[in-house]
Formats: sequence, structure tokens, C-alpha cells
Amino acid sequence: MAKIYRSYLELLKKWPVDATKKERDFAGYLRERIKRTFRTPELPSDQDERECWRTYESLNRIADNHHYQKYPRYTSSSATGLTAEQCKTILSEEFIKLLESNNSSFFSTVWSKTKQN
Repeated sequence: MAKIYRSYLELLKKWPVDATKKERDFAGYLRERIKRTFRTPELPSDQDERECWRTYESLNRIADNHHYQKYPRYTSSSATGLTAEQCKTILSEEFIKLLESNNSSFFSTVWSKTKQN
């Protein structure tokens, strides 16, 4: 189990925490989940160990952009029509606070913000 834990720690180095998302960041969630999972003193069953390796391999493929490289995109837009930078802005804590302070609808704020950029 120690080998799996070390592998997860190496994986976390590939997955930086996004400061713009604070509590909603997947990397932060992943760190907390790994801490909780490996903190328990009981020995895992073989099935638990296989599941840990399977999860590790899946997360590692995501961190290494395996599928992004295997299936390259030819357009830079998303399903929303926004660029990656615009999507990142919309998911930031600042934008969410702006939405709450304006008491406006999500879409009206998104469109006004994207037209400024």
C-alpha cells in the first residue's frame, strides 16, 4: 500500500491547485481524498488495492493529457462558444462573487463579461 501512496503523491505534483477556485478546485479535493483514504490504519483487501491502482491510472491519464493528445481538437471553442480563457474566468471565485453582488442572471453576466474581453 505504501507504493500506491507514493504513486499518488507523485501524481499530485502533476496536478497543481488552482487558487482562483478555492474550495471548488479538483486538485484540492483530490489531495483531501487521498489524505483520508490512506490515513486509515487497516490493511486494504486485494480488491481495494486493485481499485486504488485503477483510480490512480485513470487520474494519471487525465494529468498527462492522454486523451487530449490521442484525440486532438481542431477548434478552440467549447460547447458554449467560449474560449478556454473565458471559461476559466467564469469559473473563478471573483466571477461568482460578481454574480452574487449584482443579483443578475448567470447568462446576462456571462455575455456582458465576454463582450468586454
